[in-house]
Order: sequence, then C-alpha cells, then structure tokens
Amino acid sequence: KTTSKSVTFGSAYASAPRVFIQPNGSGPTSSGIYVRASALTINAGNFTAGFSTATGGTSADNYNRSDITSSFTFGWLAIGTKA
Repeated sequence: KTTSKSVTFGSAYASAPRVFIQPNGSGPTSSGIYVRASALTINAGNFTAGFSTATGGTSADNYNRSDITSSFTFGWLAIGTKA
C-alpha cells in the first residue's frame, strides 16, 4: 500500500525548501488505483517522497488490488533559497 523514494538535490538549499511531488502515468496497482504523494522528510540536501494507496477505510484498505505492484515515475519541484 505504500512505498518511498529518496531524492538528493544537485545543489543544497540554505534551509529545507518547499517540495511538490506529482506521480506520472497510470495507477501502479492491478486495478489502476492512483497513489497519493507526500514529502515524508525534507531538509536542505534531500527529501523522501512517500506514495500510498491507503485511504483509512477498512474495506478499501483491505482490497488486495490496491497494493502497489508496479514501478512508476514521478516529477517534483523544490522551491527555496540556494546555499
């Protein structure tokens, strides 16, 4: 239901920037469900992107076709003051 990926900035920021994440393409589940993206951690040199199909609803989260079963790409944008 969840996965994450660490991203290192090419140049560090002076402090943690604002990070925006957008998954690309079709849903990476056997039923085509899309993932929700969030920044789990952010600091001046990198961030960890988190992806989830979990909804918080018992019946939806127990649905086995909402498991993340294939890879997918994502885009991101960081806005902040460079070091």
